[in-house]
Order: sequence, then structure tokens, then C-alpha cells
Amino acid sequence: MPTTSIEKAVTRDIQPGSVILQHDGGGERSQTVRAVTEYLPRLLDEGYTFVRPRR
Repeated sequence: MPTTSIEKAVTRDIQPGSVILQHDGGGERSQTVRAVTEYLPRLLDEGYTFVRPRR
């Protein structure tokens, strides 16, 4: 999936309380990594915070 498609899918309907699930499905992931490096800083600048699940 192209980087822009991934970024749009993640951020299209995001709102406070939204959950973004990131997982490693194996295979070629360079587009996913690129998308995260694009949308993560932008969301942080917009005031979103990120947490990891407790184990």
C-alpha cells in the first residue's frame, strides 16, 4: 500500500480517544515505516499523545 494511502487511512477519522493499532505483519514494510514518520510527528504537534498497552 502506498505511503499516502496508509497515512490517509490512519488519520482520516482520527479524533481524541481514537486507537491506532500498529502491528508487524511481516514482509516489505518500508511504506508503513515512511507513513508513520509522516503522520506521527504531525499528530504529536496537534496535541495527541501515544501509549503502549500494558503487559
